[in-house]
Amino acid sequence: MTQKANIVLAKGEVLRNKNVIEFHFYDNVVLEPEDIEEMNKASTILCQGETLPHLIVPGLHMTASKEARETDIMEQRAKNTLCEAIVLNNLAIRLVATLYYRFNPTPFETKQFKSIESARRWIAQQGKK
Repeated sequence: MTQKANIVLAKGEVLRNKNVIEFHFYDNVVLEPEDIEEMNKASTILCQGETLPHLIVPGLHMTASKEARETDIMEQRAKNTLCEAIVLNNLAIRLVATLYYRFNPTPFETKQFKSIESARRWIAQQGKK
């Protein structure tokens, strides 16, 4: 696999930056179930069978429909996700995400960050454990 590769989708892009899968969503989008599935398929392609850290960077004013939030792709994600860093710079959204993950635990470690840089530092440490 090359050091960098990306797949551009309708509501964002998924890229492989060395050994990290990054999800960058566009601003002002509403994710639907097909968007969630499309992002997951792109991640699977870029992972090429490896289990890698994932970095999620939501766009400004991005949201997900009720149906998208109910889309269950966890079994697929668990196969290629080592850990997950989510960049959330809004306190209210971080609180909602904390509650969501408390009631919907993931089979991999998930942590929230205020900046991409701090998320990348954490991800770099995960490979050293």
